[in-house]
Amino acid sequence: MIQDTTTLREASATSTPPLNVEKKPRIRLEFLDGLRGLAALYVAFSHIIADDTTGLPQALRSFLTIFSHGRLAVDVFIVLSGFCLMLPVAQSADGHLRGGVASYLKRRARRILPPYYAALILTLAVILASHAGINFLRGGHDSILAFDFSAGNLITHALLVHNLSPAYNMSINGPMWSVATEWQIYFIFPALMLPIYRKSGIAAALAAAVIVGALPHFLLPSGYNLDWACPWYIGLFTLGMTGAVICFRGGNIIKTNARTGSWLIGAAIAVAAVCGAMEFANYERFAIVIDTIMGAGTVALIVYCASHASEARERHPWILKLLDSRWAIVLGTFSYSLYLTHRIAMMKLYPVLNALHLSPLLNHLALLCVGIPWVLLFAYVFHLLFERRFMTAAPRPAGPKDIAFRAGGEQAQTR
Repeated sequence: MIQDTTTLREASATSTPPLNVEKKPRIRLEFLDGLRGLAALYVAFSHIIADDTTGLPQALRSFLTIFSHGRLAVDVFIVLSGFCLMLPVAQSADGHLRGGVASYLKRRARRILPPYYAALILTLAVILASHAGINFLRGGHDSILAFDFSAGNLITHALLVHNLSPAYNMSINGPMWSVATEWQIYFIFPALMLPIYRKSGIAAALAAAVIVGALPHFLLPSGYNLDWACPWYIGLFTLGMTGAVICFRGGNIIKTNARTGSWLIGAAIAVAAVCGAMEFANYERFAIVIDTIMGAGTVALIVYCASHASEARERHPWILKLLDSRWAIVLGTFSYSLYLTHRIAMMKLYPVLNALHLSPLLNHLALLCVGIPWVLLFAYVFHLLFERRFMTAAPRPAGPKDIAFRAGGEQAQTR
């Protein structure tokens, strides 16, 4: 909270202490961390538990399909990114980025790139250290990883443009494709969406983003339309921006009555169910529709939770209590590391499990009881070594509303 400068000058002139100004309680949106953490855990589940259900009883296979839609969690990440990066803009008087575009890009690079490159190098090291990697370098042909060591693959990953190539998109560490897509959106955000927002409002910015993101799919032939990179995520990112504007229009956090809140949470749950059903039916055919609807549902959930964030904790709805629970928030603090490294951790565990020759049921039980804890431990250690030091920026004066975000603002992790 910024004190009134006139009061301070008058107090200095009369040598009397300034009046004590009661500070407004800080509004904490810690549920953003919890939502991000649960989404990252869901991605890990989808890749570890639900990737291969061959040999399992039909009832169990049907149940595990609940965890087989990891792409929907990526939709959540993108919306959260747009929401968090738009928060300081939505609260500003002029709609500009704090410190300008160059400062914004520097902060984004500091937050995203060091863990990304550490995970990239670690992935390559694990591959090379494995029997499959050594056999590949010796000219063997039974590499279980079938890894592509071409210069094009390595260079595009280093430049975060591998997502634009269908050959390189998933070739080293699959989840990294979305990091590249999001990195590119960071540049589009100040170049396209913000200027339109300042000139014509958030609705115009959202419309432009949805159209621009969908154009490659509808204008370019199959095989050249960049569907594998999901350019329509530009629209999802702007949906997140829209949520920030809704929540903090005029600088004050939104308040909803019980009826509006029920509609919001009902919409979020219905959207998740519809998207899950549509993806199960045919994701490739409905990808743009599914992701966009999922993004809208995520915004509804965020707005609903934000509208209750300033209330006493005992009055929080159950979904907010879940998302801002201690364990969910802790999970959220290293969710980017979890997203980047869960595949790396499993590279070391799969050979061990394969050597035990377990039945499909016992193998999945081992993945659940051993694999998930191992992945979480691996990700947390990686977070301590390569991520935590880059999570905070230089301190700055508090804004006029003194709204605190454990996961908010431009310091947020956006995976």
